[in-house]
Amino acid sequence: MIRTFYQQFANTETYQRILFRNCDKKENKIYFIKIDPMEVKNICLIPEHSTSLTGHDANIGISGGCWDYLKKPIKDHYLSKTVAEILKGSDFENTELYLKVKKGIITEREAIRLYKKINRIINILTNEKYKPQYDLHKFHSKLRLGTYKVPFHEMVVGMDRSGQLMRMIGGKHRIAVAQQVGVEKMYAVLGFIHEKSKNKLPEYNRLITGNDEDFKAF
Repeated sequence: MIRTFYQQFANTETYQRILFRNCDKKENKIYFIKIDPMEVKNICLIPEHSTSLTGHDANIGISGGCWDYLKKPIKDHYLSKTVAEILKGSDFENTELYLKVKKGIITEREAIRLYKKINRIINILTNEKYKPQYDLHKFHSKLRLGTYKVPFHEMVVGMDRSGQLMRMIGGKHRIAVAQQVGVEKMYAVLGFIHEKSKNKLPEYNRLITGNDEDFKAF
């Protein structure tokens, strides 16, 4: 009941005014960036499919508000813990992922699917450098971010008031793995910037204009 209420409240105008205060549609520039995976410190707790983050009314670009307080350290997320356990050689039944099965949060079938996905990403990122979706020829399916469309599977991050990056939409499996297998650089869409960090853009950034070429590797 509480979860249902929160999901409904998350799409109200009151909720968005509290979270994204002074969101200026004239400052809705977003960027394609290249970063060190370790720079992404947190995972945003706002539901990634809420209208605050996706769709025509997404609060992209520069805004104030308290949206950047709703976060959790990536290192404490069950996916990061599961990756660490897999890399240490733990069996499926001894991972944080399987613990969610025992708690009845997800089914064993879903957990097995995620376990295989994590192992597949570990194998790819251990043996190949990180590539953006454009270079993988996976940019035809798009995600709507306000007036922009970005590759559906590209991770979207935000920059909080202190200048730290936080995962907002997609890519949580990849970032959890990338931080633990030595990936030095990865790509993301910087879609949300707190007004106190508007002058702290990452060194490698490209303004997104609406062309597919915006999402090429640097």
